[in-house]
Amino acid sequence: MVYPRGLSPLRVSALVSLLMIFAAFPLIAQPQQQTAGSTPASGGGAPAPPRAGYPPDQVGYASWYGSRFHGRLTASGQVYDMNKMTAANKTLPFGTKVLVTNLSNGKSCEVTINDRGPYVAGRIIDLSRAAAESIGLTGMGVAKVRMHIISLGNGARVRPPARFASSAGAVVSKTSGPGSPRGSASAAPVIVQLGAFRDLSNAVRLKAFLDRNGFDPLYEKDGDITRVVLVSVPAVDVASVRKRLATIGITSILVRHE
Repeated sequence: MVYPRGLSPLRVSALVSLLMIFAAFPLIAQPQQQTAGSTPASGGGAPAPPRAGYPPDQVGYASWYGSRFHGRLTASGQVYDMNKMTAANKTLPFGTKVLVTNLSNGKSCEVTINDRGPYVAGRIIDLSRAAAESIGLTGMGVAKVRMHIISLGNGARVRPPARFASSAGAVVSKTSGPGSPRGSASAAPVIVQLGAFRDLSNAVRLKAFLDRNGFDPLYEKDGDITRVVLVSVPAVDVASVRKRLATIGITSILVRHE
C-alpha cells in the first residue's frame, strides 16, 4: 500500500483510531440563546412584568374586618357590608378590582377597593369577612398574600346615603353675616388638585407623601390621567391648606368647585 508522503503506516493507524472515537460520541447541542421578550422554557417562574401604568404585584400580609364595622360608612362613601367582596387599601383608587391570592393555600378571590387601610406595618390589604372566608383567612386572622390589580378604579367617592348625611348641610363662611344664605357659591366646598399624572406610580408616590404629612388625598381618574386631590375642602380653609402644603414643598395647586 502506498502512503502519502510524510505519513507512515503508524500515523495513519492513529488518525483512523481518533476518527472512530469522535464518531462514537454525538454532537453536544449548543443551548438556544433566549432572545429579549421570549418565554423561558420552565413554566411557573417569576410573575409577569407589570402592565404599563399599573403598579406591579405586591406580596405582603392581609387581614380582615367584620361585624364591628358592619353598616358603618367607608372612606369611599359606601356603607361597609361585610358580606360583600370588598377590601381596604391605603393608596389604590376606589373601584379598583384586585385579585388576592392566599399564598399558604393557593385560594384566590376578586375584591373591589372601597375603603382605606390597613394601617399596620407590613399589611397591604384589609378584606371584608366574605372575601376573607373565600380564601380561608378568617381562621388565620392574618396571612401572606399576593395582590394583583385587575383594573383600576376612578377613585371617586360616592354620595353617602341620606341616613349618613351631615345635618349641617352646606358649609357656611365664617365671615358671612347673619343674612348670608347657607350653601352660597362662595361657601361651597372645593376640590384642591395637587398633581395630575400619566404614570400612576407618580400619583401613588405623591399620595403616600401627603398621607405621611397628615393629609387625606384621593385619586381622580380621567382616561389615562390620574389626579391627586383633596376633596370637600371648605372654601374658607383653602388659604390655610395652601400654607400647610407650602411647608412640605407643594406650592402649585389648582382649586376647583365640586
